[in-house]
Amino acid sequence: MRKAAVVAAVVVGLCLSTACSKGSSITKAQYVATADQVCAASAKEVGGLLSEFIRKETTRDASSTERYVRFVLIKHLRATINTLTTIPAPAGDGTYLGSMYADYAHSLAIRYSDPLGDSADESEAAAENRFATYGMKKCSTMSADAAVSADTQLAKARDEAAADKAKSKDPQAKG
Repeated sequence: MRKAAVVAAVVVGLCLSTACSKGSSITKAQYVATADQVCAASAKEVGGLLSEFIRKETTRDASSTERYVRFVLIKHLRATINTLTTIPAPAGDGTYLGSMYADYAHSLAIRYSDPLGDSADESEAAAENRFATYGMKKCSTMSADAAVSADTQLAKARDEAAADKAKSKDPQAKG
């Protein structure tokens, strides 16, 4: 989450300096762009953590998956929500955004109590739908993007491992 936090801090700083220099609050478009950058960075980082978990857990079972969800995934998603709350809201949208983030935090509490359950999936989907309704496309697909990022990283790791294996079998490829 360190990379995402640094990106978020820079983005929030730029957003604040732009708003302060104009003497007004940020626009909804600025807010959405900033929030989506935070969510995209978070999804990429969570995807990396997920692919690392999958590589390390050779005997993955429900118990280890629940631990990962509770102590890695939820921790990072909560940190993302906390970062999003630091972005100044456009005029008149603070209450709506606060309730949206509270809904997402509630969905994470459900996910914590039932890491692999359908009720957690439904609650999270409903909360992410609110992000989409507001225009925050990257935030609305944060969970799915993290999974895609993990799949991409795992595929790349498999390809690299296969290439390394092929090189080790072919003495001329070692060069």
